[in-house]
Amino acid sequence: MLHHPLREPGCMLTGHSVHNQRIERLWRNVFTECTSYYHSIIYSLEDSGLLDKSKEADIFALIFVHMEDVQQQLTLFKDVWNHHKMRTSHNHTTMQQCIM
Repeated sequence: MLHHPLREPGCMLTGHSVHNQRIERLWRNVFTECTSYYHSIIYSLEDSGLLDKSKEADIFALIFVHMEDVQQQLTLFKDVWNHHKMRTSHNHTTMQQCIM
């Protein structure tokens, strides 16, 4: 990650997050638990010629059909994640840490 000592609020760091194993693991969990199913659907549609990523109508149809399901999966994942106990925080959940 890039670091700048004078960064202002609203600025973001760019670069690879290879030094942050926790966020990499979280993204892996999001993919395996939430989005891998839709990832495989999209690639199989593309491979079979039923989806053309260059056509705006195809992308819109894909979003229209799957957006609600993807959002439900992500919301469920978020709810479970926010209530899991963390060993490094005296077995408090992330929600308990926010309240404390």
